[in-house]
Amino acid sequence: MTMNLRDKILSQPTPTMDKVHVKAWNVDVFIKPLTIKEHEEWESLAFSKNGKRSENVSLKASLVIACAHDESGTKIFTNDDIGSLSELYAEPINKLFAKCSELNGLTDNDVKELEGN
Repeated sequence: MTMNLRDKILSQPTPTMDKVHVKAWNVDVFIKPLTIKEHEEWESLAFSKNGKRSENVSLKASLVIACAHDESGTKIFTNDDIGSLSELYAEPINKLFAKCSELNGLTDNDVKELEGN
C-alpha cells in the first residue's frame, strides 16, 4: 500500500541528537532539534508579545535551555536556569548556541535580526 503525502510527512522519525563536547565543562551535551511547538515556546520566552526581545532573557541561554539534553534525551535545564546560565562564561554557551542554531535552521542573519529586536 502506498502512503499518501500526509501520512508520509507525519510518519517521519524523530531527528537524532548531535553530541557536543564542552571542553570547558568536560561534559558531552546532546543538542536536539526543536519541534515547532518547542520552537514557539522558546520564542514566547525570548520575545514579548510585541515581537521585541525580552529584556531579562538571554537569547542564547534560552535556546540552549530548549535544546540541551543528556545522552538519554532528558532535558538538562529548565527555564528557571536562565539566570544561572546567563552568568556563565560565553564560550561554552556560544558553542552550544551555534549547534542549536544550526540544527534548527537559524542562520547568522536570523540571529542578528533576532538580537536586533
